[in-house]
Amino acid sequence: MVIALVLALLLSSSGASHMVFLDSAKTSIKLDIDDKARQRELLSLLDEAEKTTKEHGKTEAKLIMELSGLEERHDSRTADYQPVLARLRAETEAYEDRMVRYRFAMKRKMTREEWAKVFPVEEQQPAQNLKQGAGQ
Repeated sequence: MVIALVLALLLSSSGASHMVFLDSAKTSIKLDIDDKARQRELLSLLDEAEKTTKEHGKTEAKLIMELSGLEERHDSRTADYQPVLARLRAETEAYEDRMVRYRFAMKRKMTREEWAKVFPVEEQQPAQNLKQGAGQ
């Protein structure tokens, strides 16, 4: 059960954060994209990404439950986990690939300025002095 809980925590948190990100992007597109036709196209892409995220979450939950079932069995072996973990990795990889494709589809439909408004770059803290990290 511990393995399943850890996997659920690690994997499902990414889906929740994607949903927050998608909701934020939708709001920004409605406010920042003046061309109504492109606005509809972009919102449609975000709707598809949201649907993909929800479907991925359901599939992921089923696989985690399957892992949980293995965890509960006293006689389960490492080899019993491998096929489920392989399916989980393949599902996650396919999901991430689809999300990247949505990103590039949106990028083709937006100007650089619109992109910067909809997806602002977060301020990053300056890196620590590299010399300290190198022991100098």
